Amino acid sequence: MSIFFRLLNPSLSFFGEKDFQQVLVVEQLVHQHFSQIQLVRCPTSREPNGLARSSRNKHLSNEEFIKAGEIFQVLNWFKNQVNQHNIKDTLLNAKEKLSNTFDVEYLELRDEVELNQVTDTLQNSRLFVAVKLSNIRLIDNIKIG
Repeated sequence: MSIFFRLLNPSLSFFGEKDFQQVLVVEQLVHQHFSQIQLVRCPTSREPNGLARSSRNKHLSNEEFIKAGEIFQVLNWFKNQVNQHNIKDTLLNAKEKLSNTFDVEYLELRDEVELNQVTDTLQNSRLFVAVKLSNIRLIDNIKIG
């Protein structure tokens, strides 16, 4: 990104929250070396079934594409349930739901600043997921608190 920013010298740069970890890294880079650039976080763009838009989606069959919409459904399920139950149990239940359809790499609740794992508070938290469906890796995240 440094080379890109040096060559183009933009005043604005837009990054999607789908790749939230990347957004944090670029924000640090901008803060430390490119203070003239205003970095704008953009909400994740989604397909009608909730699947986060990605170039990888084109590798999914129609059936897989429909199944992949379950990722966002489970993220929203977690968001709705975690206030009534403890974090650990809700994470386990959400992972179990995902495991019915996907090979789950991770499902983790982390704080939005340092990306530390969260176990006891929802404040400034985000739920991150990476799954595989037919060897296609799909990622997503959603703000929780």
